[in-house]
Amino acid sequence: MAFRIFIAALIYDLTIGIVAIIRFFMVVFRQDKRSLHDSMAATYVKHVDPTKTALNLFKAFLKEQCYMFNKPIISTLLHFKKEKLL
Repeated sequence: MAFRIFIAALIYDLTIGIVAIIRFFMVVFRQDKRSLHDSMAATYVKHVDPTKTALNLFKAFLKEQCYMFNKPIISTLLHFKKEKLL
């Protein structure tokens, strides 16, 4: 019984280990940095500048608030346009 559990655990660890090694080398050596799960799901890695993303989210938030609360947010938007932040 213990021998069977040992062999099952060994096979499990070997297969998981081999897959982990393959995934690591795929990310390190591929130009597009896609791993095994990215290839199987047909997805890709996209590198984005976090400051630009945060600014775009902030702009979208302000525009959404502008439609909800009209006047105070519109003056804020005008202030940001004047300061060239939008």
